Amino acid sequence: SVFDRDHTFLFSFGAFGDGSDPTKIEFNRPQSIGIDKERGEVVVTDACNHRVGVFTLDGKLVRWIGKGAGDGTEQFGYAYGLVLRPDHTALVTEFGNHRIHHVDLETGATVGIYGRPGRGEGELTNPWAITVMGDTAYVLDSGNARVQAFRTPALIRKSGGKG
Repeated sequence: SVFDRDHTFLFSFGAFGDGSDPTKIEFNRPQSIGIDKERGEVVVTDACNHRVGVFTLDGKLVRWIGKGAGDGTEQFGYAYGLVLRPDHTALVTEFGNHRIHHVDLETGATVGIYGRPGRGEGELTNPWAITVMGDTAYVLDSGNARVQAFRTPALIRKSGGKG
């Protein structure tokens, strides 16, 4: 749902669904949202459909990234948390795959994978949320009842504009 600054309802987009038709905007537990004002895009994690959606500010589908559970790098296993980066990539927490997935929002390509399942340093159990402050990413490692921090990866291209 989209509201104006006076909290007046403007419109909504999407419906509940299993995401089996990639031309439809269907969500099953939309978990996190990021807004890229510079590019005019809204990015949403669709947790139970195991993907990330990129939309225009007026709710038109630009692309889906990932589909299906599993631990392959092209897949998301319950995409929960999301933080947008200035290079048009995102860090996505994967609750089911126990890791952070760094993804290029233009191509859908995996830029990096951080963490592995477990309870030790650098290991995650059901990471829920992520944020970045300065050069540090903070991950809510819910299954381990802690917050972990790691240095954010380098930007992959200059920010600004498309391409």
